[in-house]
This record gives sequence, C-alpha cells and structure tokens, in this order.
Amino acid sequence: MQWLIDMAKEAMQTVLDDYSCFTSRDPGVGPAIQLADLVANNTWLTYDISGFVPTNAKAAMLSVTVASYSSGQIVYLDRVFDNNYHTFLSIKAEEAITTYTRQFLLDLDASKSLRYKISALGLVFCNIEILGSFK
Repeated sequence: MQWLIDMAKEAMQTVLDDYSCFTSRDPGVGPAIQLADLVANNTWLTYDISGFVPTNAKAAMLSVTVASYSSGQIVYLDRVFDNNYHTFLSIKAEEAITTYTRQFLLDLDASKSLRYKISALGLVFCNIEILGSFK
C-alpha cells in the first residue's frame, strides 16, 4: 500500500512543480469576459483568452459569476484540448435572481482558449474574471 501513497505524493509534487509560479491579474481591470461577449445557444463554443494571460501560461485561475431570471440555467467551462478528458466546471443558477460564484483552474494549451456552453437564454449576468495565471 505504501507504493500507492508514494506514487500519489510524486504525482502531486509534479503538479506543484509545474504550476509553482502564479501571477495575479490586476483586480482593478474588471471582468475579462461578460455575458455580452458570449453566445447562449446550448452548444460548445471557443473563446480566446490570449489577451488576458501571458504567452507562457500553463493554466489560468478563473472566477465565474452567474445570475438568471429563472432557475436551472447552466454555464459550462472546459479546456479546449484533449476532448476525451473533460475537466469542466458547471455552474447552475439554482434560484432566480440569485448570484452564484465558482472558481476554476483552467489548463491551457498553445491556443490560450477556453470552451464554454450556456444552456439557454435567460441569464441576466455572467462574468468570467481571470484572477491570474500559472507559468
């Protein structure tokens, strides 16, 4: 059993070594992406965030805030590459006119893009803030 614990420790250390350098984005800049920038048509779409992260960024820390006129609206975020393995975040507006916020670590590839899907029309608010990036 110790071999499994050692293997888990080694894997975690590799992750920490890879993402050890975090650079904060200026909080005074405001949200990077707002609802008006997105398309709500219940299909996976791509959004380029290269203007918000450095070219050598391996990951970005996102904060997603949503509110809806009706309950049940869902926003999904996912990385663009490796379609066989999804690390997506889903954030659901459980009640009408209530704000929900989640944070998400997004792995990045060379395209510096994220995939998103908004379940349907009805969101009144959706901000995606890029809190910072890992080199």
